Amino acid sequence: MTDQNLTVEHQIRPEELMAELGIKKDAYYAYLKHLGLKAKKDGDGKAYLDPEQANLIRTLRIHVEQTGKMEGFERANDDGGGLGVLAQNTSQTELADLISVVAGDDVDPEDIQRIIYGAGQLKAEELILHQVIQQELAAQMRYEDLPEELQMRVRQFREGSGPKFDPRQAASVVLGKWREMRSRQQTPVV
Repeated sequence: MTDQNLTVEHQIRPEELMAELGIKKDAYYAYLKHLGLKAKKDGDGKAYLDPEQANLIRTLRIHVEQTGKMEGFERANDDGGGLGVLAQNTSQTELADLISVVAGDDVDPEDIQRIIYGAGQLKAEELILHQVIQQELAAQMRYEDLPEELQMRVRQFREGSGPKFDPRQAASVVLGKWREMRSRQQTPVV
């Protein structure tokens, strides 16, 4: 069997996800429990999450950052093998308020903020769902499934004629530049 036919599941280590989200173990485990998730184990017995699980936790983190609580954010029931589409609970009173804002002439800025926030939640979930689907597709694809130009890139890389770079170093450089830009924006000009 060639390495072209192997399917490798992308594994996200809990420590990596906690660092990415800026959370500690207690929050990580609370998120797992709230979502009804259980980390998987690799051949060495080390815990990891698949991309779908990690994205569910990322989406819950966004919700917690925006609302300050996990309540109101639930996984929709699925058969256990689906993507676990996320649902944000909205009360009938909130819906009536939103309809009156859209229909009325008196617009309360807080009502507009709620509408924009709700739309942003839907968009974030849509973007995350697209990412989850793409990651799952990539995990299931084989070399033969790739378009010819991508097969050529893989062949070039395997033959050593592709660009030589260290992905970790490239990511560190980009992250360093982003942090520098952000610190300049936060530094008051004297």
